[in-house]
Amino acid sequence: MIVGVDIDGVVARDPWSFYRRELFAQYGVLGKVARIICIFIDYILRPPFSETKVLLEKYKKRGGKIIFISGIPKLGKPIIWLWLKVHRIHFDKLVLRGREDVVRFKARAIIENQCTQFIEDQLKLALLIKYLLQEMSYTNNVEVEALENNCSTFYLLKLKI
Repeated sequence: MIVGVDIDGVVARDPWSFYRRELFAQYGVLGKVARIICIFIDYILRPPFSETKVLLEKYKKRGGKIIFISGIPKLGKPIIWLWLKVHRIHFDKLVLRGREDVVRFKARAIIENQCTQFIEDQLKLALLIKYLLQEMSYTNNVEVEALENNCSTFYLLKLKI
C-alpha cells in the first residue's frame, strides 16, 4: 500500500497567517528575510495532529509507504523536512510543488508515485483531484471517504487501479 498524504491541514495544523506576503512586501529584501524567518518559526513550532501521526505509524507498521505530496513550494523543502524530523514523523518520500497548479500537481504526483490512497483535508481539492485522475485516464474508480477525528475531517481518496 502506498499512501499519499497532504501536509498542511492533515499532518500539520493549518498555518498561521501572520507571515502573509503583503505584510512584508513594503520592506523589500529585509521584509523577505523576515518573512522566511516567520515561516520557519511557524513550521517548527506548529504541532502535528497526534491522531494523524498515529494513523501514519500504523500504515508504516503494516508495511505501507508514506509519501508526502504537498502544494507547498519546493523552496520550503528544508523547512518541511526538518519539521517532519523534529516531530518524528516517518515517511518514505517528500514531494513538493513547483510552479504547477496545486490540483494538477497532486494528481500527477499520485500517478507518478503509484499511490493507492491519498489523504487531503479539503473536500473541494479531493473532488477535483478525483475528477482529474479520471480525466487523465489513470483510474475510473476513485472513492472519496470522509475520515473524522477529534479536530477535523480528512478525505481519503481510494484508488482502484
